[in-house]
Amino acid sequence: DRNRQIRTLLSSSSFSALPKEEEAAEKLRIETLTKYQKEMELRTLDSDLARLQTLRAINTGELYTLRGKFKMLSRDYGMGF
Repeated sequence: DRNRQIRTLLSSSSFSALPKEEEAAEKLRIETLTKYQKEMELRTLDSDLARLQTLRAINTGELYTLRGKFKMLSRDYGMGF
C-alpha cells in the first residue's frame, strides 16, 4: 500500500493532494453549500493561499527581490510582464 502511494505521488499525470475518497467527500460537501457559503469559503481559502504564498516567498528570499515582487504582483493581480 505504501509503495502504491509513493508511485501515485511520483506520477505527474495522476498527482492530487487529496486521496480519491477525500476528493469525493469534498465534492459532496460542496454540493450542499449555499451560494453565499461557497463564496465565504472561497474568500477564506484565497486569504489562506495568499498568506502561504507570502510565507513561501519569505522562505525562498523572493519577497525581498525586485523579481520576486513582480512575480507576486503578476500572480495576485494577473499582470503580465
